[in-house]
Amino acid sequence: MGSNTMNDETKTKKQLIHELAQARDMIAALEKSSSRHKETDTALRRSEEMFRIYFELSNDIMFSYNNKLQVLYVSPNVERITGYKPEELIGRNFDELQMLVPPEDVDEVMENAQHYLSGNTVYPNIYRFITKTGTTRLAEVEGFPITRGDNVVAIVSLAKDITKHIETERSLRESEQKCRTALQHMPNAVCIIGMEDARYLYANDCFFTMTGYSPDEVIDRTLYDLGLPVRHADYDVFIKSLKYGDEIYPVEHLCQKKDGTIIETLISARPVRYCGQQSLVVVMTDMTSLKQNEEDKRQGHVESEKNRKKEAIRTLAEGIAHDLRNALTAIIGYTHMAGRDVTKLMKGNDDACVVKEDLKEVRNAATRASDIVERILAFSRYSRDNYTPTHLCSVVGESLKTVRSFLPGNIELKENLMEDGSVLGDPVQIHQLIINLCKNAVVAMGETGGRLSVNVAGTIVDHDRTSPALNLPAGPYIRMSVSDTGSGMTPDVKRRIYEPYFTTRWKESGSGLGLSVVHGIVKSHGGIILCTSSPGQGTVFDIYLPEIKAEPDAVEPLVKMAAKPRTARVLNMDDEPAKHNPKKEIKKDHPASNDRKGHKP
Repeated sequence: MGSNTMNDETKTKKQLIHELAQARDMIAALEKSSSRHKETDTALRRSEEMFRIYFELSNDIMFSYNNKLQVLYVSPNVERITGYKPEELIGRNFDELQMLVPPEDVDEVMENAQHYLSGNTVYPNIYRFITKTGTTRLAEVEGFPITRGDNVVAIVSLAKDITKHIETERSLRESEQKCRTALQHMPNAVCIIGMEDARYLYANDCFFTMTGYSPDEVIDRTLYDLGLPVRHADYDVFIKSLKYGDEIYPVEHLCQKKDGTIIETLISARPVRYCGQQSLVVVMTDMTSLKQNEEDKRQGHVESEKNRKKEAIRTLAEGIAHDLRNALTAIIGYTHMAGRDVTKLMKGNDDACVVKEDLKEVRNAATRASDIVERILAFSRYSRDNYTPTHLCSVVGESLKTVRSFLPGNIELKENLMEDGSVLGDPVQIHQLIINLCKNAVVAMGETGGRLSVNVAGTIVDHDRTSPALNLPAGPYIRMSVSDTGSGMTPDVKRRIYEPYFTTRWKESGSGLGLSVVHGIVKSHGGIILCTSSPGQGTVFDIYLPEIKAEPDAVEPLVKMAAKPRTARVLNMDDEPAKHNPKKEIKKDHPASNDRKGHKP
């Protein structure tokens, strides 16, 4: 009985010790589990904090809704982006959130939400949303379904605010379009050539215009296919730049167009990256037109300098001529009176006859000198005071009657005159202009003879259709052409024909003022004179005078006035006085005839 009791007590102690050990193990396990829970809680809190920080700093709004389209969750950053607090949105149905979506977009939003809930694939869409302040922004929205079994119970969506991104893209596109438009319409030719294969990747409008090629003939063709560079040295410049990526500084370059025309260009190039590959952008400037403009400016400067010299010579010539005319008037007058006195003493006196002949030669020489003075005065001044409406063809017709009087038999005169047409001018000056041009033509044809043609016709100066050489205001003009089949002129002679006192004849045969006078008359009438000539091809003078509308009654008296003799003499420029031996008479009322004491100039 006693031993059994002891055994029971011993067993009880062992059980207690075992149970105590188990309890300790359970406590240790619980402590370990609690520690793991604490670590999990810490990790969870850390993850939640990271999640919160991410959504606070990002423009991505996370939200979720159930299959009844009721909002379950909205990330806190929704307030920063939209102005609405999460609690203002959570628990609401989509139908109650129309303050976030423009009315015209509501149907699309509802339809896409139903597609998500139906398990269909819906790709990210861009929606407009309205902030609490009324500003419209853009968001890219995509959703992820949460399922239980085969049913979608909720949708978790991420809405990314892409307003700034869209605006940046739009600004970039607009900027790119502006740059492309500016580049496309630049006055210089621009092309881009790939460095790897020397193919044209881009060219602007000016490039196609300058080279004559179309876009289809240029793009994807190589530098060697088009063959624009003319010289091997020009190819070497491009090859070196394409190979090493060197910049080409402005250098003159000969370029061959599609039609074979060679033009001078100024080339510069710089490496760029275009469409993902290393390329060379080349800028070409057409130097041909620039050099032509420079030459035109130079010619204009030369012409201006010539006109200035002519004006200076005219001023000097006028002063000298007036003084000479006063002296010659006295010489001619006293010689004439001396001749009459000698005539009274000639009776049977041979010596007196000799004196009379000498006085006659003196008077002839003085008369010729007076003619020269008159020519100088005619050259030095062109007054518009006496300009009136003048029927040009009538004046030209009367002038050609005079031309026929000195025309040699081996020269044929052809005329083609329009019926109508008036200019504002002086008939006497126009008559002198025709005589001078025709005399020049007669001399140019010389002993071989030929054909002298005079044409008068109306024309219209239109800057879009007429030659740039006609530097005249647009409008109606009368063109008067005087042409011959003579020996023509070299470019050097042609360049100087309007210079005062310039002549290619021997000294005693002309004064060199004929064409200077013609040039001055044309300028004073508001017109221009053009000369076309080359050795062996004859010469053509084209004169353009502004046409006016004049009444016939006003024109007829002027025609008669031009046809009849006037007090003033018409000057035959560049004529040889000794051959013609002109006879001139002193007026009866000359002061010297009434004053035997002489004329004081």
